[in-house]
Amino acid sequence: MPPRLRLRPVSPRSQTMTTIGYQLYFVQMIFLLSFLSPANCLPTPSISALAHSAPTPITFQDYVDHAPYQNSRRRSKRFVTEGSFWDQTKLTWKIGRNSKTLPAYKVQKVIQAAFEVWEGYAGFSYEYTPNGRVHIEIVFAENGHGDDEPFDGRGKILAHAFFPRFGGDIHFDDAENWALDKNEIGVDLYAVAVHEIGHSLGLKHSNSMEAIMAPYYQNYQGNSLYLKQDDVSALFSIYGKDKDVFDRNKVGLTDLKLPDICSNPHLDAITMVKGGKIYAFQGSYFWVLKERGGIESGPLRIDEFWPFEGHIDAALSDGIGHSYFFKDKLYWLIGRDGVTRAGYPKEISRGFTDTPDHIDAAMIWNKDGRPYIFKGRKFWRYQYTGMPKGYPKSIRSLAWGFDFPRIDAALTYKDRNFLFIGNKYYPVTGKQHPQISLARGRLIADDWFGCNGGRLPY
Repeated sequence: MPPRLRLRPVSPRSQTMTTIGYQLYFVQMIFLLSFLSPANCLPTPSISALAHSAPTPITFQDYVDHAPYQNSRRRSKRFVTEGSFWDQTKLTWKIGRNSKTLPAYKVQKVIQAAFEVWEGYAGFSYEYTPNGRVHIEIVFAENGHGDDEPFDGRGKILAHAFFPRFGGDIHFDDAENWALDKNEIGVDLYAVAVHEIGHSLGLKHSNSMEAIMAPYYQNYQGNSLYLKQDDVSALFSIYGKDKDVFDRNKVGLTDLKLPDICSNPHLDAITMVKGGKIYAFQGSYFWVLKERGGIESGPLRIDEFWPFEGHIDAALSDGIGHSYFFKDKLYWLIGRDGVTRAGYPKEISRGFTDTPDHIDAAMIWNKDGRPYIFKGRKFWRYQYTGMPKGYPKSIRSLAWGFDFPRIDAALTYKDRNFLFIGNKYYPVTGKQHPQISLARGRLIADDWFGCNGGRLPY
């Protein structure tokens, strides 16, 4: 596994700001989802510092302030808040002192993107205002720069941020080798800025290692970082509807509503990959399911782990570990190592000739090893030599002539196949082509997601 950079604590000098300190010590990288692990991960340094006022039970922190420590070791709340907050939701920012080495317009673009990660949550908006007084001022500086928290040259301390009660400003060490793109060599300015903005809003570190506010420098896939539920919960705990700050200012809130799969188990797609992990997709989210049913993790945002966004149309996996994901007119091929194959996505019409786009479901039938594609009132069997005689067929033939709603998703599960329709799923039988019994439907939520204490009977 690639190494991760670990940091030693930074000695506190002030009680008013947060400080990110980095010293290079290698520890082993932890992968949360082995199937989705990137082939070439960047090293991940840890963030560390000590609270100035009192001992703290959290091992790594990057803030040093005198506010009372708020214990967050309860399972129901992993985040930690500092206690101060902004009394309005439209915040302005500017770059008061730019870097001596980085192009100003590129820095502005990166910082703007970092603010956009927090945009909309709890009703916040952030406006770049190049002149005059602003709420949050961005400063690039070296060594001593007037706040009793001098930087120390390249390495160790990268940045520090003030909590709202102390102004919310963010300072970056201009001696660092900042990277303006995740593909550049250096410290990712975007990733550090996203984290520091959280402190400027009043958030301390989270005990959840998946959170933006975790005490670790974040690696990320794709082009953007996204807040995790823990970050949003922390923000809402400060600026939520029950806080009188919003009653005074009469500002509406934008609530983040995660899908409740137990009450609405309708799926867009579901597939089982090599190794037994099951991935179920709904809207912009997906769940990792246990081999015998029940949720292992999720809901997770699709675009944080996969090279496409939800909603997807269908997914299927073959016997050698390749997975195919269909969305609109395109499909992606992802190997068992979690890496998207070169040249993808491709148009469905090029890779799966004689089959439609915007499909509803797909599976490989265990009886013949062929992909079956479902759309509307018909289904297709794919083979390299062209569409077999007699296809496409009516989906009514699946149920001996009985009519039923369109198929939402299909799954090859070990030596079995299932079709998912509404809130139920149906075992696939048949010898010549797939068939189902509409009388044998079972609840998706109970069997696959473990709702109401259920589990798979297979």
